[in-house]
Amino acid sequence: RQMCIRDRGGTNAHAILQEVEPVSSVASDAQSYLIVISAKSDTALKKQLRNHFDFWSTNTSDDIADIAYTLAVGREHMKYRFAVIVNNRE
Repeated sequence: RQMCIRDRGGTNAHAILQEVEPVSSVASDAQSYLIVISAKSDTALKKQLRNHFDFWSTNTSDDIADIAYTLAVGREHMKYRFAVIVNNRE
């Protein structure tokens, strides 16, 4: 489905919206996953790493593939970065 929005209130603004087809989840049969974490400073990166370590230590229900995808695609890439390839939660 598509929809066009047009503003006639004095501003030339147009928007075309289209429904997105659902995307299947990232393939869960992959053996390795790239985990990418970034921050604006070295201190912030260290804090992010600690937060992720705590999260991974306590959360066993979330799918690694989904987390890796969100960290790689759904987050802004900043100057200070850390990346690691993981095979499992251990």
